[in-house]
Amino acid sequence: MDAREAVVAASSAAEVALTKGLRKRLVEKNESDVVNWLLDVDGFGRLRRLADEFSVECPPAKETDEMSRIRNSIIHRGETPVLFQAMRAIDVATKIVYLPSPPSLLR
Repeated sequence: MDAREAVVAASSAAEVALTKGLRKRLVEKNESDVVNWLLDVDGFGRLRRLADEFSVECPPAKETDEMSRIRNSIIHRGETPVLFQAMRAIDVATKIVYLPSPPSLLR
């Protein structure tokens, strides 16, 4: 029941899932070097904008921005989220992992 660890793990899984979905969408039409360059992102915000740009399903930016803000407060400032914040961030991350596009990490 470590809220900090749970948020970091969940948001990392969401980032991997969204990257996987973008890679799948882009690699069919583009050179792999270009795809790798595009997906070499620093932060979930840019990854989220790429999802919008290339029509990869993702929860609204308001939700993903909140998840990122909570995760960043843990990583960069060493904060511990209150239970509600942790649950909210994990909920958004779970939505991303279970989306049909990007493909679920569980398949």
